[in-house]
Formats: sequence, structure tokens, C-alpha cells
Amino acid sequence: LDALDDELRKAFLAVSQDVERLAKTSMVTRASRLDDEDGYGIVADFMRAQQRRYRSYIERDLSSRMSAGIVGDVYTGRIIGHYRHAMPVWAFLEVVTFGTALAFCLFCSERWDDAVMREEHYILKGVKAVRNCCPHGSCIVNGMDGSNECDYALSSLVYDWLAEKGVGNSKTRRAKLRNRRMQQLLETLVMFDRLGGPALCPRSTALLEGLRASLLGTCESYGVQNGFVSYLRFLANLIDKALG
Repeated sequence: LDALDDELRKAFLAVSQDVERLAKTSMVTRASRLDDEDGYGIVADFMRAQQRRYRSYIERDLSSRMSAGIVGDVYTGRIIGHYRHAMPVWAFLEVVTFGTALAFCLFCSERWDDAVMREEHYILKGVKAVRNCCPHGSCIVNGMDGSNECDYALSSLVYDWLAEKGVGNSKTRRAKLRNRRMQQLLETLVMFDRLGGPALCPRSTALLEGLRASLLGTCESYGVQNGFVSYLRFLANLIDKALG
């Protein structure tokens, strides 16, 4: 089970990182294609729209990383320093955290009056949680049981995705999707599919295919009369649907 958990973390870390990259790219692409949108102005407007405390947090974070020297960020410091007086959206989303990118996504959804984008913002919060837990050796399969139920309501886009993929509103689905870990893994798969991940990200796709095989292999080892196994089989099915 420890080896399975490790494989699950590696696969979903790759997938969640791809989702983050694709989501940022999507926002940059859309902003660049709008005739009435300015790449510098949208970042300035976003910063002005934030509460003072959060705006100061973003500014302090960027300032502390600006130097390319040993005390700064050797990877993004030069980019931040180059655009320190006015940062365009394509540089801004390259250097900010996933959390700030989500705040920017929400801002854009309101700016562009896009209800779907707003819903995607909430789904991406689940992706962020998966992205954060995977590198830290967090136990994921350990929480796949009925004791981890929650009242969190998934986005209608997630339920629409399940319906499109033929995952009906069964007793099994309802039971499994009361588990927040399973919800967040599902949200990651949904956004990976929505952003074109299976076609654009062959490495992550291969990792998911390998994980699916491992999940099913574990199910065979533990037998069918096991509540834990039912979670693994359900996740394997979701992966299969995401990969088409």
C-alpha cells in the first residue's frame, strides 16, 4: 500500500502541475486575444482590486524574490526584477504562486463575466490541494473510507463531466464522492481533461495509465468484498474516463 500511495502521489503531482501550467497558459492566451484587454493593465487592475493585506502579501513575496543573487530567487528573480515597475500577465502568471493564480482566475471571471471560468476557479482549489499534498509524502489512500465524509458540494461542471463520461448518479458514486480526498482527485482529473491534458501531456497520461493498472492489480490482491478496494476501483474508473 505504501508503494501504491507513492505511485499515486507521483502521478497526481505530475497531473496537478500540468493543470496549473495549462490553466495559466489558458488565461494568458485569452487575455492576449481580447482586443480591449491590455497585458499590463489587467495585472495592475487585479492588484488594485485586492484587499490591502493580500496585495501587500503578493508585493512582499515578489520583492523578496526579485534578486537573482543568493538571497533571492535564482529561478524567477530576474524576471521579477525586469518587470518590477510594470508586470505583464504573461510574466505575472509565470512567477506567482498557484494560490495567486487562482485569485487572478476569479478576478478574470468577474472581469469577463464568465460563469464557467468562475466555476473552474473553485475546481482548481481542489487541484491546488492535491498539488500541495503530493510532494510531502502525505498519505492519500489511508483516507479512502467512510470515516472521511464531508458536506462539500462539488461544482456543477464536475457533475456534468461525470454525466458526459457515463458515470451515473449511483449509490456507489454518491458514497465515494462524500470523501473529500476522492473529490479532489476527481477535480484534478476533470481539469486535466477539460484543459486538454491527455493530448498535450504524454508523461502525465502515461503515469495515470500505470496508476490505473496498479489500482486494479491491488483490487485483485485484496478481493472484492472490501470497502477500501471499492474506492480504488472507483478511482481507477475515473482515471479511465479522464483518459478517454
